[in-house]
Parts: sequence; C-alpha cells; structure tokens
Amino acid sequence: MKKRILSFAAALCMAFGAAAVISEYTALQNTITANAEDIITNNDYEYATLYDGTIEITKYNGSDTDITIPEEIDGYKVSAIGKDIIPWNTMAKRIVVPEGVTDLRDEAFTSCSWVETIVLPDSLKTIGNKAFYSCHSLLNVNIPDNVEKIGANAFGNCYNLTSISVPESVTYLGASAFSWCSALSEIDFKASINVIMDSTFYQCGELRSISLSDGITIISKNAFNGCSKLLTVSIPDSVTIIESGAFNQCSALSSIDLPDGIKSIGEYAFSGCKRLSSVTLPDTLKVVSDRCFSECSGLEVVVLSDSITAIGESAFSDCSLLNEIVFSDSITSIGSCAFSNCTALESITLPTHLKALGSGAFTGCTLLADVDLSDDLNTLGSEVFKDCKMLKEITIPFFTKSIEYSSFAGCVNLQEITIPYMVSSIPESAFSQCYNLKIKCYNNTPALKYAKDNGIDYEIIRDTKHSYTVEHTMIPTCDMKGTDTYTCYKCGDSYTKTIAAKGHSFGTWRISQASTCYSNGTQTRTCSVCGETETKTVAKTSHKYTTKVIAPTYTAQGYTLHTCSVCGNSYKDSYKAKLTRTSIAKASVTGISNKVYTGKSIAPAPVVKLGTKTLKKGTDYTVTYKNNKKVGKATVTITGKGAYTGKITKTFKINPKATSITKLTSPKTKRLKATFKKVSGVTGYQVKYSTSKKFTKSTTKTVNVRSTSKTVKSLKKGKTYYVKVRTYKTVGGVKYYSTYSSVKKVRIK
Repeated sequence: MKKRILSFAAALCMAFGAAAVISEYTALQNTITANAEDIITNNDYEYATLYDGTIEITKYNGSDTDITIPEEIDGYKVSAIGKDIIPWNTMAKRIVVPEGVTDLRDEAFTSCSWVETIVLPDSLKTIGNKAFYSCHSLLNVNIPDNVEKIGANAFGNCYNLTSISVPESVTYLGASAFSWCSALSEIDFKASINVIMDSTFYQCGELRSISLSDGITIISKNAFNGCSKLLTVSIPDSVTIIESGAFNQCSALSSIDLPDGIKSIGEYAFSGCKRLSSVTLPDTLKVVSDRCFSECSGLEVVVLSDSITAIGESAFSDCSLLNEIVFSDSITSIGSCAFSNCTALESITLPTHLKALGSGAFTGCTLLADVDLSDDLNTLGSEVFKDCKMLKEITIPFFTKSIEYSSFAGCVNLQEITIPYMVSSIPESAFSQCYNLKIKCYNNTPALKYAKDNGIDYEIIRDTKHSYTVEHTMIPTCDMKGTDTYTCYKCGDSYTKTIAAKGHSFGTWRISQASTCYSNGTQTRTCSVCGETETKTVAKTSHKYTTKVIAPTYTAQGYTLHTCSVCGNSYKDSYKAKLTRTSIAKASVTGISNKVYTGKSIAPAPVVKLGTKTLKKGTDYTVTYKNNKKVGKATVTITGKGAYTGKITKTFKINPKATSITKLTSPKTKRLKATFKKVSGVTGYQVKYSTSKKFTKSTTKTVNVRSTSKTVKSLKKGKTYYVKVRTYKTVGGVKYYSTYSSVKKVRIK
C-alpha cells in the first residue's frame, strides 16, 4: 500500500504561487515542479510526479550494495534523480541509472563514499552541481554522448577517479567540475565549450596531458592549479585569455605553446612551472602580469614581443637559470622585483624607452655584470640592483632624478658609477658595502656632496659646453608674439627668443547656408589657430537639371530621373517595366558527392545548369551549407539570385577517415588477430574477414569493435583468411562508414 507524505514546501507553493529560488546551476536544469504536493513511497523508493507525467526519484530506502534504479514505478517513467537519494550510511558499491533519465539533480549522489561504479544512461542530458561530489571510492564513470551540461563540482573530491571522457555534446562545464580528483591521470576532453571555468582541474596531481577543444576562448582562474605532473597541454588557437593561477605549480610542464591571439595572462598564471625552459610571448599581449612566471626555476630564455609595454611585479622573480632576456623597445615600465634572484643573469640591455625601473627589479642577480640603462629612464627604484655582486661599472641616464635607498647596496665589486646633473638626492644607504667605488659627477651637484660626505673617491667631469633645454614660455597666436626660454641644465645659464605672430590660418570656405534657385546662400571659413571666422554671400542660381537613367530591376520599374543640382527639385519620365525572374527549381546540379571528414568545413562547388546555360555562382545563385563539418549528412542549399529565383536542396555524406591494418597474425590455433590504426572521433571499427579474397557473401563475416584490435576465434585451421577494416561513426542513429583499408591475408595455425 502506498504511503503519502504531505510536503509542507509544496503546500506553500500551492498557497502563494511559489517564488522561484534560483541557484548557481538552476539555469542548466529543467524546472523541477511536481504535479501535486505528495511524495509517494513504493517499496524501496520515494518519488514525486512531474508536470510532464514522469517522476523524479527523491529517496532510496533500501540496503542493497548493487542498486539498479527501475525505469518505471507504478506505471510512471523515471526521468530525474533528486538530491541525496542515497543515504550516507548506505554501503552501495554499484548504481545503475536507467534509460529515460535525463536529469541528475544537484547533489544527486553526493558523498556516496562506498560507490565504485555508476552506470549512466544514453538518455542523460544534465549532471547537476555536486552530483558525484566526494564519491571517494568512484574509480571511473562513462559520461554518455548526449550529456550537454555538467555542473559545478560535479565530480569534485572524487580522489580515486582515474579516468574520464568528456564528450563533444557537453556545452557547459561548471567551475571545479573535477577539482581534487587527485588520481585522475587520463582525460579524453572533447567538450564544445567556450570557457574552462575556475578550478576545473584544480589539484589533479596525476594528470599528465590534456588537449583542449577548439573554440575555447578563456582558461579561467586556477583551472589547472596544482596539476604537478602535467607534462603537456594543447591550448587551441581560439584562446585569448588565460586568467590568474591557471597553470600555477604545474611543476612538470616543460613547454607551452601560447596562441598568437592571447590578449591577457593573469598573475601567477605559470608561477612554479619549474621545468619550463623558454617562453615566447605573443604579439597580442601588452602586459606581463605580476608573478606570471615567478619561481620558474628551469626558465632560461624569455623573448618579449614588441607589443608588450609593461612587466609586472615579480613577473620573473626566482627564475634561477634565466640567462637571456630579449626586451622590446615598447616596454616603458618594469615592476618591483620583476627579475629578482635571477642568479644566472649576466648582462641586460634595457628597452630604449624604459621610464620606470621598480624597486628591487634586479636585486639578488649575483652574476649580473653588464647593465645598459635606457636613456629615457627617470625613475630608479630602491634596492634595484642590490647584491648584484659582479656589477663593476654603470652610468646613470641623464634624465634620472633620484637614486633611492639601497639601490646599489651590496654591489661589492662596483668600481665606477657616473651620476648626471639631474639626480637631486642620494640616500646614505644607496652604495652601502660598495668598498672600492669611485663616483664620476659634475661640480656643485648632490652626487659630489654625497661622495665627500661619505668619504668616497670621486672624479669631477669637466664640461665647458652649454647644453640647453627649451621651454615655450609664451606660445605665439595669430595676433601676438611668443617667447621660448633656453636654459643650460649644467650651469643654469638662460636666454629667451621672440617668436613672430603666426597670422591667421584660414581653412577652406564651407557652406553654412546653401544657395537655392530662390535665395542667396552663405559660406564661412575659420582660422585654425584663433578660431576667428569670415563670412561671404553666394548668389542664388537657376535650376540646373542633371539626368540619370535608372534601369529596371526585378523588384522595381525603370525610369529617367531629372534632378536640379542647386535646389534638389526633381521629376521622372520614360518609365520601363520591371524585369522578370526565372526559377532554378528544375535546374540540374552536379559536382556534389560524398566526402571524407577533415575536421574543417567541407564546401563542394556545385555546377548548376538550367537548360543549356551554366549559371554563375554569386551572380545567378548563392550557396549555403549546413552540418558540413562533422561526420553525418550535410546539406547544400542553392538559392536563386539576380535574374533567378527559387531554391534547390542537395545532400551529401561526410564519412569518417579510413584506418589501416598495422598488424595481422594468427597468434593461436584457429584464431586471427587484426590490429589497426586508431582514428580519433569515430564510434568504432568494422572488421570484415573471408576465406575468399573477393569477399563473397557466403564466405564473409563482419564484426564491429570499439577498440583498435580484434581477435577472431573458431576459424578453419590451415586456411588463408583475407581481412579488411573500415571506421564508422554513429550520428542520430545512422552509421557512416569510411572506405575499407587495403586487404591483408594470414594463414591460420
């Protein structure tokens, strides 16, 4: 007898109209609405009826260790699995979800700690948030090809899960979907998504390689953070953004091929990738973010593209093997500690237009001996070259205004530094522990005072030639003179020059009010310097008609148009009838035949004939294609254009790529084993074997397999068998076959 349990929440919905509460993933699931407010218990299951006449399982009350959920209960089809249907203390090890179920709701099987195997139906479309979260014993799961959405943390913390396949049908993959799957070592990733969400593969420490699907544009925060054994990752050309921490601490990653379209790489994106040996940044990237490549201790060479304008804080800090940096001249700032503790770096030539060098930018670069500073440099940060023990000589650029504290502290081998006029202050710690230093400077400058105050050897640079800078102290106008002031930046001497008034610079006359056949008009012109305007009158004119013949079209009649070029008055005459169109519906079409899958859109060029006339594409018709990239049936639509109307629709098949037999043996008595080349993306392989090399019907057998080898038993001993193989892919219930491979033969033991 069925037991009915009143649901208080459902009663409130009936009374008040049910205000919708939308969670992070509700948009991905069908609306969960029961037909009535009752929860019904039948044997081991409780369920609720849904508006479409199916039911949702809400609880399992049994104690089986092998649970097979029924397809129907009380004559109702099961279409959804609700939240927490398996109690936490149920020691089920295997769960089979029946065909017909389309939705696993949020937390459907969360914390089923004993479950090792879950069988999902081909009908499944949605896997909710945390659907399998903390299923600690789950070893593997097959995600059906029809699944479209996988929610946040769907498989999170399944730390015994070793392999997973994400099919092409998946169009949404939630954040942290596989986070903390620490045993996950193999992923067949084909999802049709645009974004790898936050922490999708966070701390998947056994993951060795992954190839991301075409069409992905963003790799979000911490997507692969902590994948310490990740050796290779294929990033598609469609990716434009890699967010912060995306590959942080991927310590086994030895190389990375960044797409040419990358526009942004976030902070810590590749921090701790200790085996990464070289990096070439794409031309589309403008900024190297903070700590982007910090602690990449195996990094030896960095090539910075011409588009990069700034290097962030600690961007390459602690890259202990870095020995070569190729700067671009477009860089204007280098952040604090950008290259600190790069202990293998021996020489640098900074960008020509670099203006700011952050604090500690090269601190701890103990082998750095040769530094060429930018002439445009005006800011030299504190501790910028601290503990650069091999640095012997350096010249401070002319426009640098100050030397900050400890800028060269610990540069024990620094013997000579040239300091220009512009440096206005030098703190006492700037050259601490520079034991053999000589300062080359100009007379009456802060540098000379610093040398004297600190007992440092110095040499005064003798320069008797004025070096003037110019300042526009008064800019000339059309009516008033201006002045330029010239000042010697060495001694302060100055003088002024008078600049003559520029006079008006009038532009061209422009119509401010057009003259017509009935009234005068006006024109004005304006001085581009002071804005003064002049105005003049333009006399009225009589009608001046121009003639234009408008040819008839298929939608409108033709005529001759007469228009006055002065006032715009117009009239029409000499009308001609509209043109008529011819339908192409009965035209013959050739040139369309079945094709082989290439991974790209296939666009056969049809030849269209109407009677004896061959029509011209683009002039007489247009061609559109549908479903012409993937394996299956493609459609070609030919639409009349210009003188032609109507449509013709043709189809052709796109068949999968062929395979080839790589090995054919008779390993045991009355057996043969065929091994063939793997073809990506196919459903399986069809093996055909026969005692006749002509493969006559009576002597031939066929078998379909999913793997790339097949052993056939119970054959005739001593007989020669001929074998060929082809691939197939099932699309919408229809199998599409490749051509057969070359035939090979084997004599049976």
